[in-house]
Amino acid sequence: MFDLLYSIFILGLTHKITIFSSSEKLKPLFFYKLTQNSRNMTVDESLNYANTLVGLPFRWFVPGQVIFTGDDAFWCENSPAPTAAEIKQNDKSIVCAGFPNLLRRFCGLTIPGLNGNIVGKHKKYYMEFPGGTGAWFLYLYQRKRLQKIDLKRSYPKGTLLIARFKSDELDQGHLAVVYSEGTLIRDQLVIHSSPDIDYANSGEHKNHGAVKIEPFHVGNNLWREKKPSYYSFVCLPEDWLLKD
Repeated sequence: MFDLLYSIFILGLTHKITIFSSSEKLKPLFFYKLTQNSRNMTVDESLNYANTLVGLPFRWFVPGQVIFTGDDAFWCENSPAPTAAEIKQNDKSIVCAGFPNLLRRFCGLTIPGLNGNIVGKHKKYYMEFPGGTGAWFLYLYQRKRLQKIDLKRSYPKGTLLIARFKSDELDQGHLAVVYSEGTLIRDQLVIHSSPDIDYANSGEHKNHGAVKIEPFHVGNNLWREKKPSYYSFVCLPEDWLLKD
């Protein structure tokens, strides 16, 4: 009997089968451990892909010059993610929102706004302009997946950090992803596509920044002005990276 139960246990771990107790209606045994292992593996795989994008160019979004859909800048296509080599070979760039869009594509998920997955009065607008910081905020807000950021705690790897869009020239908003574990978010690393050149001077350069890994406080202190945090909201990895 023990051998049989042990074999079922191993089978469940190996093939991610949810095993239910006969004494409790549909209460899964080992469910927490299985789902945690699955989540970490998927998040880690996504961050491994993200790591391959480090060094690829960031270029500022310029209204009228950069389109939202297609394989460039925002990377708004519901299709498999390109490799870093393909992006580099085709001389493409990644805006800040294009970075999580690529991770969604790597995970086989859809892009916020594309195909009408934002409902209500803004649906048509974001079908035309999907995958930007505004689309990301509204997509997650409508699904009640946002939390206000708390600088006195840490967040799991893969957590999405969100600064809302304000204007094209003054503040286009920003998206970044937590890259490392830590005690406080201030001390954690983030991975994102971010500028090194101000928008006002972008016309003088072809590339304006890059995908990079750096401490949270670097970008936060640069952009937060008088607020404690430039980012207003977070979304945990299981709420944006592991499901539509």
